[in-house]
Amino acid sequence: MTTNAKRDSAEEQDSLRSRWRALLRLVSFLWRLNPRGMFWATALLLLGGLLPVVFLEVLRRFIDRALDVIAGAAPTSAPLVWFGLLVVILLVEQLINATNRWLALLLNEEFKERAQEELLGKAGRLPLAAYEEHQLYDLLQRARQGIDRHLFAVANNLPATLVNLITAVSLLLYVGAAHISFPIIFVVAVIPLMIFDARYGRKRWAVERKQTSDERLQLYLDDLITQRRAAGEIRLFGLQQHFLDEWHTLFTRLQRERLALARRAAITGLSGQVHIPLTMLLITSTVTIWVLRGRMTVGAFATYISAVARFTTALWRLVSSATRLNTDLRYIKDLFEYLDLAEDVGAASAQIGSAASSAGHPTLSTAPTIIFHDVSFTYPGAKRPALTHIDLTLRPNERIALVGENGAGKSTIAKLLLGLYQPSSGYIAVDGVRLDTIDPAVWRSYVAAVFQDYMQYALTARQNIGFGRLQQLDDLDAIQAAAAKSGADDVIAGLPAGYETLLGKAFDEAGRDLSTGQWQKLAVARAYLRDAPIVVLDEPTAALDARAEVEVYRQFRDMAVGKSVLLISHRLGSARLADRIVVLEQGQILEQGSHADLMARGGRYAEMYAAQAQWYQDDRQPTKHGSLLPQGGSIDVPDRPLA
Repeated sequence: MTTNAKRDSAEEQDSLRSRWRALLRLVSFLWRLNPRGMFWATALLLLGGLLPVVFLEVLRRFIDRALDVIAGAAPTSAPLVWFGLLVVILLVEQLINATNRWLALLLNEEFKERAQEELLGKAGRLPLAAYEEHQLYDLLQRARQGIDRHLFAVANNLPATLVNLITAVSLLLYVGAAHISFPIIFVVAVIPLMIFDARYGRKRWAVERKQTSDERLQLYLDDLITQRRAAGEIRLFGLQQHFLDEWHTLFTRLQRERLALARRAAITGLSGQVHIPLTMLLITSTVTIWVLRGRMTVGAFATYISAVARFTTALWRLVSSATRLNTDLRYIKDLFEYLDLAEDVGAASAQIGSAASSAGHPTLSTAPTIIFHDVSFTYPGAKRPALTHIDLTLRPNERIALVGENGAGKSTIAKLLLGLYQPSSGYIAVDGVRLDTIDPAVWRSYVAAVFQDYMQYALTARQNIGFGRLQQLDDLDAIQAAAAKSGADDVIAGLPAGYETLLGKAFDEAGRDLSTGQWQKLAVARAYLRDAPIVVLDEPTAALDARAEVEVYRQFRDMAVGKSVLLISHRLGSARLADRIVVLEQGQILEQGSHADLMARGGRYAEMYAAQAQWYQDDRQPTKHGSLLPQGGSIDVPDRPLA
């Protein structure tokens, strides 16, 4: 199943069969998680469900023996044994209830921990394309609600339903011993209540499902109002009250929908809830007449009235717990639906890759040739493709610059090369092996990247760089060397605890904030530490000043030795560092060649370069990109057909 598949309506998905399948899956999971706890919980549930009938039978004998004592037909000690058994049964019942509550709490905590772990693990295994769809976030929100709001309810309602079912059935047989019509009357009386509760549970789930997107928006507004990262701009533009009004409007609408449903439920449910008390009154009146006519002993009458009362309570609790369980399972089903989403091609592609290797495909070299063959790609939900029929070759140790306007497809090519997305059509080959048959974990060890939207980890400076290569997370020498190459060493030198300084104030007010350019230097250092043969640089100097930009590009020139580099930049002066420049427009390759070749053609690249140079000249800001080039100016690589 994939998130972009056509989904059925909520009513079509909401079937009793699917919910109880989720219950069986949940019980199976719990059993594997803690078989001993589940065994004892099941045994105690069975015993707890049968104890009420045993109690009633002992109570009847106690009352009859007590009446015999009063009539002088039995010794005074006769009822004491039965009284002692009553006390023992009551104590055992309390012990069972307490033990069941503890076991339910234990199993719930264990399952909640494992479910949260599965949820987080699943997020890391989903294909990146899944994150382009809002349905994924809605499903994730409902899965979290399933864990946070309904998992404990299931852990409580499942044993409660089983206990009440066993108790109700055993008491039903006990009540039926007096007259066969009594159980039938009770069952008929409870049907309206069952129908009402089932309908209300379905409607409440449907309302909450419909509200998922609005609830996420409400949480987003809450986050905007309360978190530090937006505080400055919110105050500057006076957005506080606007966001607060938006939040209040959402809250009011969601609350109104929930209260309207609850109000209708209260009115409709009133008629269904009067049947059971009336039924109990009818049966009690009947057996009272039997006692008066001598058809039933006083002891039997007392225990029978108690049985009717207990049966009524057990039946009421059974309907209530079963209905809540049925409703809660809808949310647990949402959790399993999220966990069943199609994952990244990791395990499957590893098997395919092994088969390909055994079939004679070459092992990837440290300087591979990468070919885009007729590659097209459309983002999920997009109306037009981001790339169309791309044929491109990145040769060993070659530096390619991708240039073009925003939305031309530059970053999309980079993401496809990194294996973060799969082409909609066509394929990418690495040393003749299709990229989609290579284990993603293996391929990603071959590549490093500095993204335009790089991460700012609210952790130490050492960790921010060390994440580039986890094996060297504690290798301070390697981390310092990477920092020196990116210029981050000067930034870290000014931090109070050096590489162990906590960055940002998310978790500690003593943490140090960095400028955007300083954060970017840490991101570049991560790429240096990775030391991969293929490097993708997506606007790596967008946040740096002119002097820092020149220094970074000098370092990139040195780093590019012996590596294949894909450079994306809006500053065309930096593109002159490349062996080949590829100009993209509306997802297609418009032209390619060296800087000198493209300038000589007078095409789109020459127009963009002249316009950008004119902007610098008009602003009287000299460009320093020329100083980045090796001796003798740009590298002139003849234009040639691509493989």
